[in-house]
Amino acid sequence: MSAKGFIDANVLIYAVGDAPKKRQQAEALLLSLSEAVASSQVIGEFVNVCLKKQILPEDEVRQAAEDFMEVLRFVLVTEATLRRGLDVRARYGFSWWDSLIVAAALEANVPVLYSEDLQDGQVIDGRLRIENPFR
Repeated sequence: MSAKGFIDANVLIYAVGDAPKKRQQAEALLLSLSEAVASSQVIGEFVNVCLKKQILPEDEVRQAAEDFMEVLRFVLVTEATLRRGLDVRARYGFSWWDSLIVAAALEANVPVLYSEDLQDGQVIDGRLRIENPFR
């Protein structure tokens, strides 16, 4: 098993989706981490995308969200997270929602943020590396 990692919503979406290769990659990543972390924003995005794109029926979306909250270390987006997100946005120029994900990962004190939405290999604040698990 590897160390801790923060999981972006796209990893969770692929873990339940119907693209076999990406599903396998997402599942393998989740199983490989000794501690997988996600924020309330990530779970919210997961639910929204699954419902909007009809990836799963609503009852299965709810169950999957609950299952993820059970197995992931779940962190809340707080006032401090919002303030850090503003700092991240000002410094790196990410979209607001990506800045908030990065801020939550920094607060969770994990070494890696797994996402396909940000620049693979980029290091944030000298301590958080972005990794695209689907590259």
